[in-house]
Amino acid sequence: MFSIQQVKQNGIDVERGNFKKPEPSNIPWSKIIVVMLALAVLVAACAVTWIFQDWQTSLQVFAILVVVYLIGFYWRWLYVAARTAPRDFKALWCYIKILRLSRTFTKKKWAMPDIFHQMVKKHPDKACFLFENETWTFKQVEDYSLRVTAVLKAQGVKRGDVVAVMMNNYPEMPAIWLGVTRIGAVSPLINTHQAGNTLLHSINVAKCDIVIYGSEFQTAFDEISKELNPNIKLLKFIRRPLNTCDSSVKIVESVNDFTSMLESTTPAPWSLADGDGFNGKLLYIYTSGTTGLPKAAIISSSRLFFYSFPINFVCRYLFFLK
Repeated sequence: MFSIQQVKQNGIDVERGNFKKPEPSNIPWSKIIVVMLALAVLVAACAVTWIFQDWQTSLQVFAILVVVYLIGFYWRWLYVAARTAPRDFKALWCYIKILRLSRTFTKKKWAMPDIFHQMVKKHPDKACFLFENETWTFKQVEDYSLRVTAVLKAQGVKRGDVVAVMMNNYPEMPAIWLGVTRIGAVSPLINTHQAGNTLLHSINVAKCDIVIYGSEFQTAFDEISKELNPNIKLLKFIRRPLNTCDSSVKIVESVNDFTSMLESTTPAPWSLADGDGFNGKLLYIYTSGTTGLPKAAIISSSRLFFYSFPINFVCRYLFFLK
């Protein structure tokens, strides 16, 4: 005798008089049977050929039947693989180049300014940044970064210091953190929408020694000036072409006018970047702060290189699709 509980488990509800059909099995028995039959035919054909011919002929029959099996059952997959093979091989070659270059840069202990210098030597007059109606060549960007290096060294910045950068997206911004990295310092890139306690937190959590900020954020820094650690030096960047302003209209608001310092300082001689090399700290990039105060993520030269290297491949592929 079966209990009511056992009967219900078998799909039959005796109390309500309902008989539920068992759910169909998800096991693809038809495919399994076809595959088993195909394997049986394959084994039988190879065995017969081996017995009545030789093992070399048996291998040939095996190869032919495998090809027939793949074409018969996986023709769609083979078609897709053949169409995407050029893209996949290019991606594989791109990945191999990344690994090879990463190993080279690690051995040489190159940081991002040193890698950028190789591009300067290869393409000094080639456009690096196109911004509004401006064109910055690789050589101009490096010269600007060397000027930044000279100014910060004069300000006492040394290896291991933290020099935050808060600017909008214009060519001087990456040139500045390249100059910072050459000294061996680290650049936290503060989100430009931050203000008040959030901005104060981002400066303090990174333990900044210097903050270089764009003049467009003067109001934000005025709001936190009383709470900010007085040991943190603030350098104000006013965007204008260097050494092109007439002296009568050039305004130096204070000794912390970073642009005036750049104008009055010659670029430092090029040298390998100080610091921990390819795997050392390069930047701090903050989270958005939607779930709390912003958190700083460490970006090394190797991570930035790995993220940026495939861009050329992806752009070429997207252009090909058009």
